[in-house]
Amino acid sequence: MANGSDFQLQLQCPQCGAEVILHETDRVFWCAYCRVRLYLPYRIPFHCYFPARAVLQAHEGLFYLPYWRFRGVSYALRGTQVMHRILDTSVWGYPLKGAPYSLGMRPQALKLHFLTPDTPGRFIRPSLDLDAFLQRLENTLPAGSAGEQHPLFAHSFLGQTVTLIYTPFRWSNDCIYDALTERPLMCDEVSWESMDSLEQMSREGLTFWPTLCPECGYDLEAHKDSVVLFCPVCRCAWEAGNTGFEKVEICCLGSDKRPHTWLPFWQMEATLAGIPLNTLADFIRLTDLPRIIKPEMGEKPFTFWIPAFKLNPHLFLRVSRQMTISQQGTQEGRWPEFGERHPSCLPAGEAFRIVPILLGDLTPARETLFPLMRDLKPTLKTRRLAFVPFQQQGMELIQPRLGFSLPHAALRFGRSL
Repeated sequence: MANGSDFQLQLQCPQCGAEVILHETDRVFWCAYCRVRLYLPYRIPFHCYFPARAVLQAHEGLFYLPYWRFRGVSYALRGTQVMHRILDTSVWGYPLKGAPYSLGMRPQALKLHFLTPDTPGRFIRPSLDLDAFLQRLENTLPAGSAGEQHPLFAHSFLGQTVTLIYTPFRWSNDCIYDALTERPLMCDEVSWESMDSLEQMSREGLTFWPTLCPECGYDLEAHKDSVVLFCPVCRCAWEAGNTGFEKVEICCLGSDKRPHTWLPFWQMEATLAGIPLNTLADFIRLTDLPRIIKPEMGEKPFTFWIPAFKLNPHLFLRVSRQMTISQQGTQEGRWPEFGERHPSCLPAGEAFRIVPILLGDLTPARETLFPLMRDLKPTLKTRRLAFVPFQQQGMELIQPRLGFSLPHAALRFGRSL
């Protein structure tokens, strides 16, 4: 699913060679001509480029400069506030005097191509690496209300899509020109010898996996932006590992009525450095929630419940808070019967990053807990995919047991983030 800020990538089908358009958030490659379906393992960053005009592609002075582009949600604990915002920004990866600092609207207006080992041209290696780029984004986070400077205790990017985009320039008559607009750049102190000596970017080919169940060989079910795929024969779930698909443990929340939609949540156990968080009683003591700790709470394991799908930042935190506080019991290994399964678009590793932010959002004692989040290093112990049933009522989905709802529009918007 694409929106105005999502860009399109053009590549060829590895089976028949047909041109296929892939959106930035797509993970399942589907060719309309040969009907092949392949999975594109999640890799950060994708390497893409704007092709120069045909008349310039053989120009000796043609070269491509890198730009980092980030799309996602930024969360922060600053002062006593839980802050969040949606980011869509780009920054040059190699600072060349006179070159634009960012790509502006080009990713939304122009068609991109995947950079492959066979792509002709000189592609300059970025001097600003990915970690430095993300650190620069973190340094630009808002200071707080009324512009006051408050300490930053925790920060997390969620649902991020980072892309390395190359845009073409050409050297001609002792000047550098933008090869897309033909606009000359300020280049008083730049020579072709200095540009020709720049290190070029190494290129890697795309990796595709067949969307077949590793156990029975049947076609796996998935939406184009899914990170978890399902086998309807084995009734099991799979996610991308380092070398292939790995099985994901699934469970379901009970339902008294036939559900209309099942929404996926990551149910995760975590350990915190120096802080006990094994039981529900530990959780209540840590967050100082206004609840009476009963004896059985000291025996009940505590798990975080975080959506395995994307929502707007405020709603994502609210749903995580409601599900985590409720600590619902599930039926292990149960397959979600009837109804639709909403695609699982958020990997467990990314969802787990929200844990310090979620703990800060849950506690009423922010002055006490927020400073603890600064050195907090949560470790993921276990995770499984839990399906929660929802009933349709008008334009909303209702969870009858917990008494909260989600608008259909919010789910559609989340798939465009």
